[in-house]
Amino acid sequence: MKLSKPLLAPQLSPVEDLEDLSCRAREDDADLECLLCDRLTLTAAALDGLNFRSVRFFHCRLLDCDFSRTGFQDVVFECCDCSNSLFSDCFFQRVSFAECKGVGANLHKSAQRDVLFDRCALKYANLDGSRLRSLRFQGCDMEGLSLSECKLSGLELADCRLVGTSFYKTALTGVDLTSCTLSGPVFSDTAWELKGAIVDLYQAAALAKRFGVVIRE
Repeated sequence: MKLSKPLLAPQLSPVEDLEDLSCRAREDDADLECLLCDRLTLTAAALDGLNFRSVRFFHCRLLDCDFSRTGFQDVVFECCDCSNSLFSDCFFQRVSFAECKGVGANLHKSAQRDVLFDRCALKYANLDGSRLRSLRFQGCDMEGLSLSECKLSGLELADCRLVGTSFYKTALTGVDLTSCTLSGPVFSDTAWELKGAIVDLYQAAALAKRFGVVIRE
């Protein structure tokens, strides 16, 4: 699956006070565009209802922040910590997260298109009820992450740790799980979510045993 990459402007303006800039953008009903957020630390900041376009977040700590109902278009997060932050009802288009931490991050009911999570720690993150199109997780720790009741159109999982990950009521048709560590995933009682998913022999045997199927050699 080919993703469209973020398109950053050639010149990005350094940001010193993102909260102040966000307040002014909200007052002026303006987008936050062509910015470089380098090594900023924000805790419990109200950054909801904004629009970020062509923005690079580099080594930022954005802890317990409220980004709900915010739009992200052509945005790059590199080596950032967004743990326990709220991204519910957000829109993401051409966004990449590289070596980021999002433990307990809440992306409930977000809409995502052409989004990459690369080598990210996403334990207990919540993407329930999201609309996901052209989304790739590669090399991510997704223990306890919830992808329940999502609408998928192009999901790729490569070399991810899927331990206790919830796919409840999310159809995995065509999703290749063979490169991932799959242990104790959560499905509905009939596990219909697995119909059409691609698994290897070891994964198939473990899943069959879990759902009471006896395999004879």
